[in-house]
Amino acid sequence: MTASGTCSTTSQQCKQNHYCPATDAKQVQCLPCSDDIQQGQGCFCQDYQVTENCLECANGKCSKFLMQKTKQDNSCALNCAECPPGKGCTKCNDGYTLDTQAYSCRPSCTDNSQCSPKYKKYCNINKQICNDCTGRCSHCSSETFCLGCNGQDYVLTIDGQCIDKCRSLQTGQYCNNGTPATCTEDSTSECTCGSAENCATCSEDRNSCQTCLLGMEKDESGACTKCIEGYTMLNGKCWLNDKIPTRPVEPVEPVEPVVPVDPSNPTSNKSNLSGGAISGIIIGALAVVGAISGTVIVIMRKSRKNQVSTDTGAVNILE
Repeated sequence: MTASGTCSTTSQQCKQNHYCPATDAKQVQCLPCSDDIQQGQGCFCQDYQVTENCLECANGKCSKFLMQKTKQDNSCALNCAECPPGKGCTKCNDGYTLDTQAYSCRPSCTDNSQCSPKYKKYCNINKQICNDCTGRCSHCSSETFCLGCNGQDYVLTIDGQCIDKCRSLQTGQYCNNGTPATCTEDSTSECTCGSAENCATCSEDRNSCQTCLLGMEKDESGACTKCIEGYTMLNGKCWLNDKIPTRPVEPVEPVEPVVPVDPSNPTSNKSNLSGGAISGIIIGALAVVGAISGTVIVIMRKSRKNQVSTDTGAVNILE
C-alpha cells in the first residue's frame, strides 16, 4: 500500500487527507482532497475513515462540506428537494432525511436492513438516517460496533472492536490487543488453525477448530459456521442479539377496557368486581330505596291526616 492508500467502490483504504476517486471495483490510487470531490465521495479526515461529502479536513474533522460549495448557485444537490439561494438544502426528497452536519440528504431508515451497501452503512436510530461505518470499521452494525476492519492492520474481536494486528502469529495463537497469546476457549479473536475460520482453539492436527468463538458452533462438516441461540449471523460471524440495533419501539395507543360477556347470559356483561363489592353495592342500593320509600310514606300519612281534619271541620259547620 502506498502512502496515500488505494481504494475501489467496494474497498476504501485511503489515508488521512485523501479521497477515493474510484468509479468501479478496480483498485486505484487515493488522491489528495480537493474541490474535485463529487456527491457521495468524501475526504478521509483520519486513516480509513471517510466523511461523506467532505472537501477539506482540519484537526481530524471535516472543515468544509460539498453542500457549502454549492450554496452560491441555485442548483440542488442529489436527492435535495428545496435549496433556497445562500442556504443550501433545506428539504429532501421522499425517503431521505436532511443531515444538517454533512449538508446532505441521506436515506431514511428505521433499521440496518434499509441501509446500503449492506454492513457498509448502519442506521442511526436516533436520527433515522443511514451513516457510513467510521474509524477502523469497514463493516459495522452501529457507530461503535464493528463487523469487519479496514485494511490489513487490524483484527476483529468478539466484542466488535478492531485492534492492532499481531505481526508474527503462530499456529495455536490468537491476537490479544497486539500481542500473541495461546488460544483458549475464551479467545477474544480468531485462533490461527490453518485455513479454518472462527476457531477459539485448534484440533490436534492444528488445521481445524476444536472449539468455536463465543456464540458459534460447528455445522455437520465440523466448521464453525452456525450461531447458538441468542446470537445472529452478520458478515460471517455470530453476534449477541443485544448488540444488534433494532427498530425503535412504537408507542402503544391506549386501549379502552372491555368488560367480558358472561357466556351463560350473552345479553349482560360480566364485571370483574368481587363478591363482597357486589354485596356492598346491593345493600347500598336497598338502603337508598328504603329511605326514599320511608319518606314517601311519612308524607302520605301527613297528607291523609290533614285531609281527615279538614273533612271533620266541614261537618261541624254544616251541623
